[in-house]
Amino acid sequence: MSAVLSSLVCLSLTLGPRAANAEAGPEPIEGPRPAEPDAEPDAEPPAPSLAPTLIRDDSPGIEFAVPPPEEEVEPTPRERPFAPTFPDPGMAPNDGVGMLTLSGTVLALTAAGVSAGLLIGLDRGTELKTLLPATIVPGVALLAFGGGGLYLGITRARAYRRWEIGNRVIGRPQGAGLRIGASFTVLGALGLIPAGALRLSVDPILGASLIGVGVASAIASPIMFVVSARRQRDYQRTGGWKRKPIPPLPPSAIGRLELRPMVVPLLEGGVIVGAGGLF
Repeated sequence: MSAVLSSLVCLSLTLGPRAANAEAGPEPIEGPRPAEPDAEPDAEPPAPSLAPTLIRDDSPGIEFAVPPPEEEVEPTPRERPFAPTFPDPGMAPNDGVGMLTLSGTVLALTAAGVSAGLLIGLDRGTELKTLLPATIVPGVALLAFGGGGLYLGITRARAYRRWEIGNRVIGRPQGAGLRIGASFTVLGALGLIPAGALRLSVDPILGASLIGVGVASAIASPIMFVVSARRQRDYQRTGGWKRKPIPPLPPSAIGRLELRPMVVPLLEGGVIVGAGGLF
């Protein structure tokens, strides 16, 4: 009886469900699985390709600001230390000749006029208390004007000279001095010719001298005006200067060849005649 029961228990255990020992596999992939190509069992795997593979990525990424291209700066040409040309000095300044001519003429005429007035007044017996104010007061005023013009002319002439040396140029005449001189000669001709005509009957020698000087002034005036106008045009056209030539090199800096004869006496007798060179 016990053998029959044990046989039934063993049979029931054999037919009952058993727990699986293997772990759960991966979840199934939804969607159709791509078909795998039929590969031969004995085929060798393809060799890896070394060619670069282009990967196209259409997804938007991070945009970086590209800096604008830098402007190309042209190099500044450097002047050579010994340039064959010098910078343009521009228009020449006032050389002061016109002011020197004006002030010098005023001073000379003032001295001559005051002296002549004093001599004529004393010759006619004019009292000094009347003669001195009539001659000294205008004379001092004219002398002050002439002195101020002389100082201004000298100052301009010195500045003009410094400009010439600094720019290495030679100044051209500007024509102002001739123009002022021609104006005074015209005034002299207008005054001397009538005065000489009036003094001709009283003092023929003095009258003829005054007329001669006046005629010479009248002839010189148009010539001076023409030359002054020509110099003025040249000043406007050329700037009133010309380039100073470069001085020549001293003889010691220039290659030269010199031959010198030589006569050398010998102790045993006789001489040696030759020539030596220097270059």
